[in-house]
Amino acid sequence: MTDFKVVDNVFPENVLDKIDNFWKNGQIRIGATETGPKKDRALLFSINPSLQELIGTFEADIYIGKHLKEFNSQASFKHLERFYINVIKNGDKFDGHTDVIELEPNTFYIVALIFLNPYCNGDSGFYVKDKYIEDKYNRLILFNGIDWHKSVIPSDDFVRITLYCNFTNAKGRDRRYMDRNKDIKNFYGRDREYEK
Repeated sequence: MTDFKVVDNVFPENVLDKIDNFWKNGQIRIGATETGPKKDRALLFSINPSLQELIGTFEADIYIGKHLKEFNSQASFKHLERFYINVIKNGDKFDGHTDVIELEPNTFYIVALIFLNPYCNGDSGFYVKDKYIEDKYNRLILFNGIDWHKSVIPSDDFVRITLYCNFTNAKGRDRRYMDRNKDIKNFYGRDREYEK
């Protein structure tokens, strides 16, 4: 298994059209922070597609799945754990991190990252270890989540849009939120669900 793999033009035009429509109609949320001291964490924006959208709109099971198997012969789309779209803008802060600290023998944790801004101009990118990979529309990067990586923030007004998916065979990982289309009742906390 190599340290990382880069694949250009991963999605065909018909899928890119569906992704563009999804992006234009998606709801951006304040989603996450990078790991680090709490006072230094910047709030990051994201869009959370459902599993149905990941497969139906992005056709990720086909277009990421085939490259995933080439990267690690043990891995397949059934090992999907988390997925979301990162929206990174000028002024965001990243120090770099690893997604996992250690792995058991014969265990993998693979990250798939796809650049999705058709107007990107090479102003941002991504580091895996010490190797810089330029932001290029429709470019897939596969790498091991145990490796240090860092987003490079755009310095202009364009946003860096990436689809993030991770795949793992680690035992005990939490996959409860995989189907985000399920109806979840709003609640105030613990046992304080309100009545209909």
